[in-house]
Amino acid sequence: MKRILALVLCAVILATPVNAALETRVLRLEQAQRMALSVSKDISRQNNKIILQRMKYVEAVEGIRAKVKNLRSFRWSPLLSFKFPQQLDLTQEYDLNIKPLTLQTEIDNMTHKLADLEFQIIYEVNSVYHDVYLLQESSAFTQERLNDAETQLTRN
Repeated sequence: MKRILALVLCAVILATPVNAALETRVLRLEQAQRMALSVSKDISRQNNKIILQRMKYVEAVEGIRAKVKNLRSFRWSPLLSFKFPQQLDLTQEYDLNIKPLTLQTEIDNMTHKLADLEFQIIYEVNSVYHDVYLLQESSAFTQERLNDAETQLTRN
């Protein structure tokens, strides 16, 4: 990831001469951060995991509601099999209350991992951007010194 980002930054910043790069093509730090976040496979993978977990949570809550409604209502079949409303015992009620909480906790943990990934990528982009900027400035300084040396050489 670091190498790819460094190559992209170098290609964008150093593709044109230094003066033209300063005038026409400027890659700002915020742009580099947004590009890295949008291209990151780790972030998209974590987002997909969060979406799947949220789907499981919604399905679990709907299933629990249907189960509770089914147990608390009067049911019968055409064969005259009657089932009267029942109250949930403590273990069933505990299981039905805990499952959504555990799924919500997993979603929260995944969201925190996503934020950690974003901060890690932003940190890497900042450090690579800093390195590229220093290289660009040092190459501009070296180019300026080379131009000065050439003019001195032509004068002598």
